[in-house]
Amino acid sequence: MIVLDTSAAIELLCGSEIGRKIQEMTSDDEIVITAHTVHELLLGEDDVVLEFISNTRVLPYDGDSAVASARIERGLSRKGRMVNRMDILIAGVCVAQKARIIAVDKDFSRIPGIDMIDLQLKN
Repeated sequence: MIVLDTSAAIELLCGSEIGRKIQEMTSDDEIVITAHTVHELLLGEDDVVLEFISNTRVLPYDGDSAVASARIERGLSRKGRMVNRMDILIAGVCVAQKARIIAVDKDFSRIPGIDMIDLQLKN
């Protein structure tokens, strides 16, 4: 099971070069998203997004996720390395579910304890 962060889901939905790489890298894995990604994707709602959401398993934000995300945020805050709170919540779901994540943005690389798949992108 691999979680797509919102940034990765958008790349996949747009069919970009990065999206095609994600598709290739995950062809043998179950792709899932979190409830937070559903929220973010629906801010730009269109038929493609609705179809993607309806055909993709959505991981909930539950008590274990809340504990994990609070620990992550507390640790980042103490180190002065805060990232976007939505990314912290998504990371909490990943930690609670012991799931790997693909993200295009750099915030997740700053979160300790995340099993992030490196897309090996050159920026």
